[in-house]
Amino acid sequence: MKNKPTGDRVCLTCEVTFQPTGQSHRYCTSCRLERRKAQGREYHNNYPERQRKWQQDNPDKVLGAQYRHRFGIGLSDYETLLEIQDGRCWICKKTPDENTLQRRLAVDHNRTCCSGKRSCGNCIRGLLCQRCNQGVGLFDDDPDLFMRAASYLMEDWPSLVLQWRKN
Repeated sequence: MKNKPTGDRVCLTCEVTFQPTGQSHRYCTSCRLERRKAQGREYHNNYPERQRKWQQDNPDKVLGAQYRHRFGIGLSDYETLLEIQDGRCWICKKTPDENTLQRRLAVDHNRTCCSGKRSCGNCIRGLLCQRCNQGVGLFDDDPDLFMRAASYLMEDWPSLVLQWRKN
């Protein structure tokens, strides 16, 4: 049991005499509460700066948390996929540096399994560069649409345009 202080003390802030309730109290109750509020405000106001610094100091932890939140996989799972794909996009086989200015490949998941921006982690298809990932998204993950687009690209389209002009 702590020893209760005996005698009055003078508050260091407002210089009011008070009866301390704890051994280390050097401020009256109202000044002590005001100091706690001020410390809380200072802590709260500096939070974005502290958070930014922590994120800069711990990029792998931040990235791992993002992968867990959005795709249900950890950073080690991402790195395993990257190793399986030899660090290249699954579709165009380019590294991120060759393709765009991005530093990492995007995690592609089957949107028919999990609609929205989050994945269960069981429908991960692979890692894609930004361009290929956007292309897959623009085709609404529809294989038939992809096949029609591929067929269109393989056609001798200049002759098709000439036939259209003749009609």
